Amino acid sequence: MEVLSYQKPQVGGGNVDGQEVKFGFPGKMLTGGTISLQSESHPVEFKNIEILDLEGCMDPKAINYKSYYIHSKPADCKYKKGK
Repeated sequence: MEVLSYQKPQVGGGNVDGQEVKFGFPGKMLTGGTISLQSESHPVEFKNIEILDLEGCMDPKAINYKSYYIHSKPADCKYKKGK
């Protein structure tokens, strides 16, 4: 189940327009970052958090193909050895 999705995240603009940019350059596209978990006002415990990598082999002929990948990484593809 997808909870949140971003398209073309960038430094500044949108809801944070007019705020001081403390890293990067205004308008620069983001290529990485962190994932944070937050609760609102009350203590909370998180258990069994899993991160799913969405980059990998997208070739259906490969033994490690996964249909949920959204970014192709052909170097990760593994194939059965021929007889």
